[in-house]
Amino acid sequence: MNPTKEIWTRESLMDQIDFALYAGPKVLNYFAEKFDYPFPLPKQDMLAVPDFGPGAMENWGLVTYRETALLYKSPKLGGVARCFSVIDKLRVARIIAHELAHQWFGNLVTMLWWDSVWLNEGFADFIGFLGTQHILQEWPNVLEQQFIFEQIQMAMAKDQEPQSPPIHRSSTQTDLFTYFDYITYKKGASIIRMLEYVMKNDFWVGLKIYFKTMAEMNAREEDLWAAFDKAVMESESPSVGWDSNKFNVSLFMDSWVNAAGFPVVAVNRVNGSHVQLSQSRFIVNLTEDNATNVPTNVSQQWYIPLWYRTCTNKGITSLLWLQPNSTVILAIEDDCWVMFNSEVRSFARLHYDDATWQRLLSGWSSDILSIERSQLISDAFNLALIGSVNYSRALELVQRLPDEVDAVPWKSAFIGLNYLHDMLFTHPGGHLFFEYVQKILNSAYKTDLWNNIEVDDFKLSVFSGKIVEEACGWNVTSCRDVAVEKFKEFMEDCQLSDDGSSSCSKVPALARRRVYCTGIEQKHTTDFERLWHLCNHESIAIEKENLLYGLSCCDDSDLLLRLLNASLQLDKPCIRRQDVGTLFKFLGNNPVARKIMWQHMKSRWSDYIKKKLKQPLKTMTMEAVRTFNTAAELEELNQFVNEIDGYDNKQLFNNAVKMVEINVHWRNSYAESVIDFVQQALLRP
Repeated sequence: MNPTKEIWTRESLMDQIDFALYAGPKVLNYFAEKFDYPFPLPKQDMLAVPDFGPGAMENWGLVTYRETALLYKSPKLGGVARCFSVIDKLRVARIIAHELAHQWFGNLVTMLWWDSVWLNEGFADFIGFLGTQHILQEWPNVLEQQFIFEQIQMAMAKDQEPQSPPIHRSSTQTDLFTYFDYITYKKGASIIRMLEYVMKNDFWVGLKIYFKTMAEMNAREEDLWAAFDKAVMESESPSVGWDSNKFNVSLFMDSWVNAAGFPVVAVNRVNGSHVQLSQSRFIVNLTEDNATNVPTNVSQQWYIPLWYRTCTNKGITSLLWLQPNSTVILAIEDDCWVMFNSEVRSFARLHYDDATWQRLLSGWSSDILSIERSQLISDAFNLALIGSVNYSRALELVQRLPDEVDAVPWKSAFIGLNYLHDMLFTHPGGHLFFEYVQKILNSAYKTDLWNNIEVDDFKLSVFSGKIVEEACGWNVTSCRDVAVEKFKEFMEDCQLSDDGSSSCSKVPALARRRVYCTGIEQKHTTDFERLWHLCNHESIAIEKENLLYGLSCCDDSDLLLRLLNASLQLDKPCIRRQDVGTLFKFLGNNPVARKIMWQHMKSRWSDYIKKKLKQPLKTMTMEAVRTFNTAAELEELNQFVNEIDGYDNKQLFNNAVKMVEINVHWRNSYAESVIDFVQQALLRP
């Protein structure tokens, strides 16, 4: 069967469907071949919806998308196409691949009940990344880099919390919406990726068995494990487990799927020629107050596959197994570095002792891959978050960033740096931390980076865009001067436009948010009104988001309140129902807006519930109080929550209270040590 494949959208946007028409059939055929199971329907349509909350939905034969998730036009064509970037192309390819992977994982085979929804979403995420790389063959290895940051690190950030649920959920849960989270999608995909590295070809043979056995049926995890086990048993060269016998899939996956959390592997040098490996569960913010509420045992153990390289075998990746409640002793020469978790294949953090860490740093630039450096940076910030290492380890890695030419280590570092900025925002020494980050960015920023933002080389474009974004955002003068000039040119080019800015803006697509934001920060009310007009007349969704980001940078309380009121009235094209949560995330980056949001939320929270905007309300609350970290601020938040009627309503603000409690603990525990470090660093040339 050769299904027909059509794209549906508003007539005015028909010139943006060519990429989807190329990507959809290409990835559909790729999956059919990969799974040895053809797409069974006579047609596969894809529909772009102007206002669509979920982002995309995998209806069998008619997948629906937000316009930003389906429409793209090559910037090389000029005109309105210049508002699209390489990131937009990647996003559209990824979402198409994810949704079409669902035609097998979710539609052809459906989970028996919602507690196993990760069989749909985790696999669609993992397989979707492979499908995206197949679509974007002109950008080799890009998706592997994206996976480390977007999947593994984002999943770990959620899974390390004390209240994190397991991938396989409780079947008694009544609020099924909570299942659709980073644990289901991103951790699920990360564990599947690790499994594929262990099983190799047996993994793909097992999936073929799974689809042939379970097609048009409902499945549980045990059905998938049985298919994988069958593939291993029948293989001429079967994958091998920790006991040197044929790999036991169900035993391996049991702890990864049915228990919350993930391990940190401690690497300690026991003598001049050996290191010892041990494991424990990695948990942040575990205090006496919340320890009794942790849903699973904090002493959980896993079967951990650990790939590693050493300085004597740089090009060879070896595998060892760390089993539950055991240690491993590995022979390593005294002056030799060892890199565990090669290519970030395992879902685990690594904690090296000081001696082993210093040896590893000797190969940092020459022998450690950029995705590995990214993960080591993420590990360092998070190990500091629980006091296992001093923040100096993470901040010393930050000082190496000016030599980085890949965006992924920068992205990982700024997750940590932005958190520290939030925590030190009201601290008397917070300005020293700001100056420290500025100093790093001053070393990395070059004016010619602006010229590289629009190139078709994905890595160069994204790297250049990231440095420009951060340098301007952290007030590097030379960057902001360029941004202000580009905003002035933009306002001149678009002063007569009555149909939005996509047809007149010449600002590089990846820099538009930062340029529009920098322009609005210059405090000219007429500029705000002009952007507001353009946003309400813009037809291309991604450019509308760029304009909304710029508007969110305003520091005029009346204008900010206008944006917040528009999020309730929903009577302006600039802010539709699907955009409300996005607006709050944008406003969360603005210190003035956070104060306005806090007051607005306290007086209007019930109106958002009446408008069926509970999820955006949660987002607004988290953004409004994200820098709260004093006892007085915690008391103010608790007083507000205590005055709310009804248990369900109070629960909407539960995560915000937990976050602020953690923030208070962080400030009391770590703020002074961070300030001391940056103060000393600023004294050095």
